[in-house]
Amino acid sequence: QSGPLPPPAERIHIGVSTDDKQDAALVALINSTLTHNPGADIAFHVLAPQQAHGRLSHLDELFPAATFTLATLAPSGAEAKIRSRLRALRGREACDGCGGSEGADRSPDDESEYQRWAVAYL
Repeated sequence: QSGPLPPPAERIHIGVSTDDKQDAALVALINSTLTHNPGADIAFHVLAPQQAHGRLSHLDELFPAATFTLATLAPSGAEAKIRSRLRALRGREACDGCGGSEGADRSPDDESEYQRWAVAYL
């Protein structure tokens, strides 16, 4: 026997990454999410190349029940936030290790580390 369901979150945040080639999968994901969660307050955070933003800016017209934020990995978008966070973490690692940490000589712009944070940002 289970107790009552917990109250729903005020807003559900969903991060999605897409490319600039096809929007059908993204539209299907949004449609399915909204169809199976009627009345939910859902915010989609879409990470896409800058050239796709024109097409994707109409998502709020297609799906007025949700809110949309578009971001890109351009210097004025998510990339700057990720790189700033990596630099801050590098500084903290050096302090925590009292003499540096393993790999501290690598740049915070290292691509593999950058890609991991891009996924975490979503």
